[in-house]
Amino acid sequence: EISACLVGSEMCIRDSNTDGMIVMDKNGIVRFINPATCTLLGRTAEELMGKSLGYPVVAGEKTEVDIIRKSGEAVTAEMRTVEIEWNGESACLASLRDVTERKQIEHMKSDLVSFVSNQLRIPAAEIKEYIDKMLAESTANLTAKQKQYLEDMRETSSRNVRLISDLLISGIERGGMPLDIQPVKLKEIVDLAIRGYGNEAKEKSLDLNFEEMDSEIIVLADKVKTVEALSNVLDNAVKFTDEGAITIKTKGVKGFGIVEVADTGKGTSQDLLDKLLAKEQPFTGSLASENGLGLGLYIARTFMKLQRGDISANSITGKGTSVILKVPLAKF
Repeated sequence: EISACLVGSEMCIRDSNTDGMIVMDKNGIVRFINPATCTLLGRTAEELMGKSLGYPVVAGEKTEVDIIRKSGEAVTAEMRTVEIEWNGESACLASLRDVTERKQIEHMKSDLVSFVSNQLRIPAAEIKEYIDKMLAESTANLTAKQKQYLEDMRETSSRNVRLISDLLISGIERGGMPLDIQPVKLKEIVDLAIRGYGNEAKEKSLDLNFEEMDSEIIVLADKVKTVEALSNVLDNAVKFTDEGAITIKTKGVKGFGIVEVADTGKGTSQDLLDKLLAKEQPFTGSLASENGLGLGLYIARTFMKLQRGDISANSITGKGTSVILKVPLAKF
């Protein structure tokens, strides 16, 4: 259809088509453009005619190209191409449609889903955990109907946790996670993360120790995501430690702020731990139980890597686990 329109009337394309239309010869040299092309690319006809377009073009394919106009403005265009005959020779006709607004809306939707999922995942997991505790400790005082209510609530909570986690992972893997990188004190991140675990540690008679090895460490980080990452690690440590202590240490090493979380818990095999961090292990089993704790390790590592940091972990079955988070230091 495009080819027929072009061959039948060059003026038809030039005057009426709102998409950019470009004809390139077999060497990729521009032989025809319409005004919409100049508007989209932010270039004049003189700047484009007789030159290479500067974007890879393969006839018969649909691709997206990122365009930087002379003004510095960035736009995204969808390019569709077909083979045609131009002045008796083989050529390629490309149509360009501005999809910048559509891509921005898609990105905003992805950001919203990721943000909401991230904010809901931990509370949903905690609700399920409380229901588990009630069923484990209070069944003798419950009627059969009350027990059934709790079991139904637990099943509903489990489904919600899985759904929220799936949405969060989907956002991460599409790159739809906005960052707010700012200088922040590492101690502030640790204080915020451990705030919710003091009572849980006390209930299990665990010592929760914070040792600040270097004072006033300032890192470049997204505070919310770093707190979430550290919270995921602490959540595992408290849940899978029945006696002893959980110790958090901070220090600065070779351009990074370091947070080490060491526990005296059940531990696990190093192979399983590596797979959990890389999301290569189905999230079932000891460390990766139904409440998404295994998934939490993967999310934690992803959050750190988004900030040019990382997470590493070492564990010995029966002797505990040590997890190290690192994030770039701020430079002043």
